[in-house]
Amino acid sequence: MSDKKVFRTAGAAAKQNATAKGGGGGKYTWGVAGVNDLNFVTVLDRNDPNYDSAGEDEELSFNVVALDPQEAFKKGCADAIEEYFNSEDTAEAAESLHELDEPVWAYEFVKQAIVLSLDKSDRERELAARLLSSLYGSVLPATQISAGFRLVLQRTEDLALDSPNAAHTIGTFLARAVIDDILAPAFLKQNAPNAAANEALKRASALLNDGKRAGEQIESIWGGGEGRSVSQLKKALSVAVEEYLDGGDVAEMERTLRELNVPHFLYQLVKQVIYVALNKDNEKTLAALSSLLASLAQSGLLSNRAILVGFQACIDNVAELKKDYPDAKRLLEDFAKRAAKSGYLPDSFVENAPKTMEQRLQIDAEQTAALAAAIARSNEKQT
Repeated sequence: MSDKKVFRTAGAAAKQNATAKGGGGGKYTWGVAGVNDLNFVTVLDRNDPNYDSAGEDEELSFNVVALDPQEAFKKGCADAIEEYFNSEDTAEAAESLHELDEPVWAYEFVKQAIVLSLDKSDRERELAARLLSSLYGSVLPATQISAGFRLVLQRTEDLALDSPNAAHTIGTFLARAVIDDILAPAFLKQNAPNAAANEALKRASALLNDGKRAGEQIESIWGGGEGRSVSQLKKALSVAVEEYLDGGDVAEMERTLRELNVPHFLYQLVKQVIYVALNKDNEKTLAALSSLLASLAQSGLLSNRAILVGFQACIDNVAELKKDYPDAKRLLEDFAKRAAKSGYLPDSFVENAPKTMEQRLQIDAEQTAALAAAIARSNEKQT
């Protein structure tokens, strides 16, 4: 037997641990953080400082070294984004972020999407912008978007050492985020943490103030991709749902979806249906909307993954939804039960939804309290 064997890599352990969270409820629930959140590397090497000679009489002996779970999360984000750059599958990226199971660190996903595109082509930068816009408000709450951009600005000076055009590109990302309505214009008025970040903020402001057609120019600055923008697609799906409720039929909806031809984006249709259900909240409308999803699922136009990702995005976003719909938690549970009864959503998802939403609400409450405390401390220093 060789003196040195590495039996498990961090990546392999992370992948295994992703489905072994304590208190979890399966693939589409966040689970509860526990010892399995740590990724492990197992080393058997007599020359390694971590080598443990105890139990040498056994066939195998090894020592376990725990890796930083946040570093593992960052790597998972990077892997998911690189895969997205290859596949252009937004739903898969959303699913990957959900399965990483660390909503508090979601800002790292925002940072990685921008940073990983710096040394790539305009295609990847356009894809990164579209991804953030697509996931905004559900998979990526507004607070995590702004936190991610803030982190990028803090690192702009360091990023410029390896990517000389970093400040210019980051400034363009800032302007695009404002145009896509995922970042407030006031964000650009903050004090820059370094000279390169100041350059990026000035670049963003210059782009946004460049005449009446500034918005159109920013949307197409990296080529704009093929077809409609993310905001146009969301609008088209929203209109299609409203027209269905105003007397349209399933066949008309199917024609619309075939014309749009965006199968990887159809989890957004599920989200739109659920948002309308929250807004209407009457038996006739709820029954019609649930029947629509059931019919689209049966026809094959709406995949099982699109349905799961769409429902999960709304469940994960319950804290934000409660601001507009105080009874959002109950309404989401009720609509998910309808979906399960109609056969297009797993019973296990419905069983785990209440626990997941309680976790989301708790995290939001803790973050809100921490932010309020930070603001209070800042005000005390100024007085």
